[in-house]
Amino acid sequence: MDGSDSLEIVKNNGGIVFIEQPFECDATAMLENAINTKKFDKILSLNDMSKLIYDKLKYENDIEISLDDFLEQIYLLLHQ
Repeated sequence: MDGSDSLEIVKNNGGIVFIEQPFECDATAMLENAINTKKFDKILSLNDMSKLIYDKLKYENDIEISLDDFLEQIYLLLHQ
């Protein structure tokens, strides 16, 4: 199983898939494979992706935190 297979699992289970704009990434082949599956919702820049996730979480959870602080918290969680 590779990342492309995982996209189908996510979509089949009601998940949302965002793909990073290939021009922003060094691993363009990986993104192109993901795009070729057609199992994604949107192709976004990292900046747009972070804003969309932040806005969705803020709306659904009524959080009171700035986007920068939100991204910093995600960064810290990923690097524990």
